[in-house]
Order: sequence, then C-alpha cells, then structure tokens
Amino acid sequence: MREQVVETLYKEIEPALSAMEPLRQKALRKNTNLQIGLVVGLVILFVVVFIVLPMPFPANAVIVFALFGIGLGYRNFFKNQYVNRYKKDLTQILLSQFGIQSTHEPSQHIYAKYFKQSALFSYANAFSGDDLIKGQKDGLYFLGSELEAKHQKERENQPDIDRLVFNGFYFCGQIKKDTGTTVTIHSIDFEYQNPKMDNYIADYKFESLNTEFDDNFRLEYSDYDLTSHILTPEFMQKLLDFKAAHQLPFVIRIARNQVYIAIQEKKEFFDISFNEQANSRKHIKVLADDCQFFFDLVQLLERL
Repeated sequence: MREQVVETLYKEIEPALSAMEPLRQKALRKNTNLQIGLVVGLVILFVVVFIVLPMPFPANAVIVFALFGIGLGYRNFFKNQYVNRYKKDLTQILLSQFGIQSTHEPSQHIYAKYFKQSALFSYANAFSGDDLIKGQKDGLYFLGSELEAKHQKERENQPDIDRLVFNGFYFCGQIKKDTGTTVTIHSIDFEYQNPKMDNYIADYKFESLNTEFDDNFRLEYSDYDLTSHILTPEFMQKLLDFKAAHQLPFVIRIARNQVYIAIQEKKEFFDISFNEQANSRKHIKVLADDCQFFFDLVQLLERL
C-alpha cells in the first residue's frame, strides 16, 4: 500500500494503537515469568524423577519429555493471546475503512465444507490454516483464510497416503444475484498439485474481445450466453487488475450465486511481531496491505 495511505491510516487509528501497548507490556512480563516458571519446574521434575525419587527407565524419560512437550505448547501463551487480540481489533478497524464489517479469528481456518463444495480440487480430508476473516459489505457475504488441504490415509501393507491438494489462500463469497450457471476461470499460471488435473482443465473458446484477458486466463463454462453476462468488460478488467496487483496464480469458480477463489501463495498474512511496539508503523503497513488484499477480493464479488 502506498506510503501516504499508510500514514493517513496510522494517524486515524493511532489512539487504538497506543491503547494496545500497555497490553503488550503486560503480556511480555507474563510471558517471561511463564517461561522462567516452566524452566524451573522442569529442572525440579528432572531432579525428582532421576535423583531424589528415581524411577526406572524409560518411565522417567517419558514423564520428562511429556511435560517438556506440554511446556513448549504453553511457553508463548500470553504472547499468542496478545498477538491474536491485536490482529482481531486492528483488522476490524482497518477493514471498516473499506466499508467492510468483519470478524477475525486468528487461530481458525475456513471450513472444510466450503473447500469441498467448490469442486475445484480432488478429495481432501485433512485441513489446517489460520487467520479466518468473515465479513460482509453491502449485502455481499464472504469468508477467507490461509488453508492447507491434504488427502491423508493410513493403509495396511502399503505406504500411507499424505498428498498435498492445495496450499495457499482460500476465499468464498455469496453474491446478490443468481448467475444461473457455473463458470470457472483459471489464470494460466495456476498449477494443481495433482499433475493429472491439468489434463482435465478444458480451455473453452470464448469471444471475450479482450486479447489481454484471453492471454492470461482459460475458461470452463456450460452456457455461452449466461457466461457472456458474467464476463462483462468491467469484470474481466477487474480480474486483470487483481492479477497485476498481486502477481499470484488463482482460480475462481462462479456457481450460481456462490463464488470460490483459490490463490496459490506462501505469504504469512497479518504477520505481527510480538517484539515490535504496538504503534509500529511496520505493523500498520503489514495489516493495511493484507486488508487491501481482502478488499480487492471483495471488489471482484461486487463486479458480478
């Protein structure tokens, strides 16, 4: 996002940022004390199970390593609590600048059913991700998050299956009108994890009258006339603008009034550093850029 825009946003939300700094300092103290306590506790436990009240091996080692693992899981509890609150509050404020009402759930990801019902990918049954944002703008409803989808299966007498199906950012929305058809638009640089899928992607001929669009995208559709109502000059240009702005491979499926967008990227969205002060301009630029990304996706819905 342009520097002057970031500076304007910074001035508008600086009071909210200043209010977060005492919370960061409090979380920093609690996190430090927690880590010290965990180290002391583990040392005491080690002495007890190996020296004071020795237990037979490997029982002593199992107990120590089990509690060590629990300690690792909780060592950044207060840090994560603060960062999640920071992201929740600030993204809500920043997205409201774009006219978007939203909620941010940093430790959640988009629901598996939305991934499956798009029918864009082969079967997946294991999902992970974070930074789920749900929102609405002028009657358009959407949700999106980072998402990794895999097909996993344990098999007897054969290697287990652990195949990546999709890794990136997944977004879906509901538009106001029913398009009456299904259209899938692939950017030409989008690559499916299953190489066989490339053979299944037909490139239907469509007279778009936009050579730049034809050079960057390939289509699948069932009804030519209804597709022509969707692919207006404005919508095609918006797709080109999105591609130029973000330089990421993506596929979009419009199924009646539902829209699914899968974007291949390796970026960590809303990447906030606990060690940076709450009013860091670096944080605002990160959040503003990522909120702009969401807004650009919502604008695609608005053009349908």
